Amino acid sequence: MADLIFQILNYLALVVLIITIGCKISPRCLYYTKVTTIYIGLLYMGIVLSFYGLFHKSYQTSRMAKTLLDPIGKLLNINYRVEGKELIDNNKAYIVIANHQHALDIVSLMQVKILNL
Repeated sequence: MADLIFQILNYLALVVLIITIGCKISPRCLYYTKVTTIYIGLLYMGIVLSFYGLFHKSYQTSRMAKTLLDPIGKLLNINYRVEGKELIDNNKAYIVIANHQHALDIVSLMQVKILNL
């Protein structure tokens, strides 16, 4: 059993090595690796939230979605910062809008942080 686990880990390490070398050489490989990472993260989030949302309120589910998507955004180095504390009223709710041209919009919106609040 241990031999099978080590063999699987060796194959996994080989795949990661090939992808790493491919991403250094080809921008196309880098693009498709990042897109695959996004879709795997969205699939993972969808499966977990499907069960989590059955037993929790919607605002708790939204917070859980952010918690699940934060590592994907950090892995892909996505950072947005909203500056201008004087323009934001803490007593009002705000809506951040994306054009949904790509699946990256969902991950990007979860990375928005408001500074100096």
